[in-house]
Amino acid sequence: MFSSSDFLDHSIVSRQNEKIIRMVHPTDLSCNTVEIEELKKSLIINSGFYTFNGKPYDCTKPGIYRFSLPQKENLQRVVFEIGNVFANIKMLSLLSIRGNCDNRKSIAEKKRIVAERYLRVTCTYNCLFVENVLSVHGFSTRIVQGHTLDPMNSYDNGHSLLEFFSDELGKFIVVDVDKKGYFAKEGKILDMFELSHSLHLKENFEFISFTNLPMVDFRFEDKSTSYDYSFIETLNYSSNDGILNTIKRTCQFPVFTENGKIYCCLWHIEQADRVSQIDSSWIHLSPEDFYQKFYKV
Repeated sequence: MFSSSDFLDHSIVSRQNEKIIRMVHPTDLSCNTVEIEELKKSLIINSGFYTFNGKPYDCTKPGIYRFSLPQKENLQRVVFEIGNVFANIKMLSLLSIRGNCDNRKSIAEKKRIVAERYLRVTCTYNCLFVENVLSVHGFSTRIVQGHTLDPMNSYDNGHSLLEFFSDELGKFIVVDVDKKGYFAKEGKILDMFELSHSLHLKENFEFISFTNLPMVDFRFEDKSTSYDYSFIETLNYSSNDGILNTIKRTCQFPVFTENGKIYCCLWHIEQADRVSQIDSSWIHLSPEDFYQKFYKV
């Protein structure tokens, strides 16, 4: 019978840049390094050289760095791409998998957790976390939501996403930090208004993922009923078609919150009664007024 003391485990370090995950080997360069253990409270680290388990590693490129010493320690750190909010949203979204066991933890607790493992959160809590980390580091984003007009069920009536203004494109871009991707139509990256409007018009668009992995917690269950959602989640997240099907249900019209008030876009006035059944407190706006209020730069 072997015990853990009989094994000789070596450090395993990797760097992820969207879909690409590669090993990072100790560097032969002679350079000043910082002990990665000294940065236990810092999820976002500066570009540089870091020592882990006595060996130096080159962490100068933007990306997610994961440091593992089997049976002893896991650490996860991010080197931001300077000034590139889109790249940094993508990186932060890849620190989590879709689940719910970390939903109710505070932002501070989530930051401690994600420094050592994947967060397990649903869309709204993921957006709140990513928005907070970006805000602390000077990046401006906003949480946006979509909702269904179909009959309500118990698990997927709406969806939360993150939006930012791209100076390069001169428009807002919506990023799905929960599903790890963004949306485009005829080569144009969409904002939330455009995404929902495309659904309303039944126009085709594509989901562009920045991961090859099924980012789902297979222990995903309802806390109040103990119902196991893993079959449904696997179906929804195992392919682009599954992801698009959930988007087609949950993002049929946009719902934005501003100064404690909730505004929704009605594609035509006949939807007013249906939306009032969902929530009578929501303020109804025409597409023109909604766009003017939230997208006119």
